[in-house]
Amino acid sequence: MVENRPRFTLPGRAYLLAHGALDDLPRFPTVLAPSLVWPEDHAFCCATEVDFDSTLVGLSEDGAHRVLDDQSLEALLIGVEDRLDIHGDTLNPAIDRRPT
Repeated sequence: MVENRPRFTLPGRAYLLAHGALDDLPRFPTVLAPSLVWPEDHAFCCATEVDFDSTLVGLSEDGAHRVLDDQSLEALLIGVEDRLDIHGDTLNPAIDRRPT
């Protein structure tokens, strides 16, 4: 039951807290898929924001090269000044979403 799980809150967001092995992630039901993953060894941090179309991963330079070189993933190196909304996506051109 999710009602009794501990929670972590940020402005405008409430998260359920859970812990387990990284191999357990694919078993989460889609409606409970983790928004934040940060293993105990702090090797990386993975964040999926519900309002964005991307998942952000913070990791070592070697880890970043492994992700960027993996042809099965769509990955882009970003910096602190880059936009995270649809108009910042340089791999998939934004469509005009203004009302007609």
